[in-house]
Amino acid sequence: MNNNTDIDKKEDKKEDTKNRKIQIKKWVMVVVIVCVFAVGAAAGVLLTHMGNKHKDAAKSADSNVSFKKDFDPMEYIKLGDYKGMKVSLAVSQDDIQSEIDSLLEEHTTYEELSGVVKNGDTVYAEFEGYVDGKRVDSTCGNDYIHIGSGEWLPGFEDAIIGVKTGDNKKFTLDIPEGTYGDKSVDGKKVEFHVTVKYICGNEIVPEYNNDFVKSISSDCKTTEEYNEYIKEKLTKENKNDRADYAWSDLMNISEVIKYPDDMLEDAKKVVLQGYYDMASIYGKTSDEIFTQFGYESEEDFKEKDLDSMAKDTVKEILMARALAKAENIGYSDADYKQVVDEEYSYNEEKYSSKEKYEEDNRQALKDETLQKAVKAWLKDNIRYTTD
Repeated sequence: MNNNTDIDKKEDKKEDTKNRKIQIKKWVMVVVIVCVFAVGAAAGVLLTHMGNKHKDAAKSADSNVSFKKDFDPMEYIKLGDYKGMKVSLAVSQDDIQSEIDSLLEEHTTYEELSGVVKNGDTVYAEFEGYVDGKRVDSTCGNDYIHIGSGEWLPGFEDAIIGVKTGDNKKFTLDIPEGTYGDKSVDGKKVEFHVTVKYICGNEIVPEYNNDFVKSISSDCKTTEEYNEYIKEKLTKENKNDRADYAWSDLMNISEVIKYPDDMLEDAKKVVLQGYYDMASIYGKTSDEIFTQFGYESEEDFKEKDLDSMAKDTVKEILMARALAKAENIGYSDADYKQVVDEEYSYNEEKYSSKEKYEEDNRQALKDETLQKAVKAWLKDNIRYTTD
């Protein structure tokens, strides 16, 4: 019998491991917070797992807002003592264990069961996609597919139900616009050829021992050596990300005095639009999308988390403006242009030109550019410790 409970636990652990690195000390902007709710990460190319699409969908959120700018941010937020901060980049034993757990997950296999695919099974499959009879590389791959999860393209999982292991199934799906960001695929009919290799049974988790270490590393021979390698790797990553750690610490010690009403309402629109865009991309209703993230409905999300997410967004804007004022931090035209170019690449299908996009979103783009400049300042002007 296919043990899907074990597989679900594996996906949960995988997501916890992925999110842990982000959540140690970093504060994530609310549009990215939307992505953190991802159910799991799949390696498929065309058949993009919902978790991997959240970031692009959230980035495509078109807020059309112009945050209030002609006011003194110091009247709205009290900055914490950033000059006295000592930001820790230390790697803990828990961090090392998290990396080990992730490594074991990566090398975990399953019992390979035969049979007929049914709803609720997780299968390992190979797939290829063809547009007008031509094989398209971006639509090809291999991955674990949890049937009934709704994490793949609409209709894809259902098409595999009833297929025997070892058999190939051909079916055609309409690809929604924006799914790939590839005009040769988006909006087209794709004929998929899917071969179900096996149905996943119980997990087979390797033991973390010297033999395992030698099987994955040419340099390390023992678990002690590999643990030290992990610590050095994580320390380097933490140093590279030190501005984000400082930003998180500053967010924690800063206090909003009052939230500008217009900014708060605009921030709520930004958060909601991220979900609406995902619903559009996947051909779902907004309630279906919110259900995917564990809410009963859109109204349930609004009651539970919308206000706090919007406040987090506004707090970041206020903090960036306040610190920029306190330390006379600015940015160049080139910095601003780079942000405009990047953000427009996610939104160009909605606008007649880059100029129109920039015109409608100018203040939000300026705030994003300013935040980048402030983080760059933090990177070089805050005390850090690895102890």
